[in-house]
Order: sequence, then structure tokens, then C-alpha cells
Amino acid sequence: MAEVVQQDFTIYQGADWSQPVLWLNESDGQPVDTTGYEFRMQIRRKYADAETTEGTLAPPLLSMSTELPPVPPPEDPPLYGQIIAGGAGEITLTISADVTDSLPKGTWVYDVEAESDQSVVTRLLWGRAIVVPGVTRG
Repeated sequence: MAEVVQQDFTIYQGADWSQPVLWLNESDGQPVDTTGYEFRMQIRRKYADAETTEGTLAPPLLSMSTELPPVPPPEDPPLYGQIIAGGAGEITLTISADVTDSLPKGTWVYDVEAESDQSVVTRLLWGRAIVVPGVTRG
């Protein structure tokens, strides 16, 4: 199985963001075959997001998956990115500039999961997503 990696990301408001990830097998260091896997990621305010007054979990700040848009689509705000699976252990996390511009500044938490075609879920990454505000206006 692959090692779960802690990595912090810096995302700049109003700029395209892309982060390549190489998923390696912990036992031999070889890339994991990503065939048949679905990938997903969420950015949330904190690990234990509070429930809303309706008793449901607060929506993430951003959702992304290998489906575009994610299914089911995220609730308010409808911010999403995309995960592109590229073969031998390679995935790329992407968020467009218009979406990063809508992310609130601050330090949030995230994780990335892979789900096999046999419904086995593996966490690949976790850490802080640091959203830095922009200064320049167009």
C-alpha cells in the first residue's frame, strides 16, 4: 500500500493552481497503477466541520474529483476543481483562476483520496491549504 503523505499547499487567489502528485507503492517505491481509480479532494475550514442548523455537515469550501463537475455537485458555494489521472501513479490537482479568486483567504485543511473499482478507499495526501489573497486587480 502507499504511504499517506502530509503536504501543505499554497494557493494564490486569482491565479491558476496546479499540483502534480506521484502516488508510489510504499513497499517497492514503484508508481501505483491508477487504472480503475476515482480520485477526490475537499478543502474545509477545519477537520471537524460543524453541522448546520439542519443537522447536515457544513459544505466544503471546495470539492474536486476526476469527474467534472463532481457528482453530486458541491453545495453553496459551488466551487470545484478537477483531478486528472495520468497513468502510472500520476495525478494532477487543478483549480482555475476564477475559482481560486472565490476561495476565502486563510489556512484550511484538505485531503486527497483514491477509491478503487472495488470500493477500497485510500488516503494519499493531507495537510493545510493556505489561500493567499491577491493585490493586483484587472
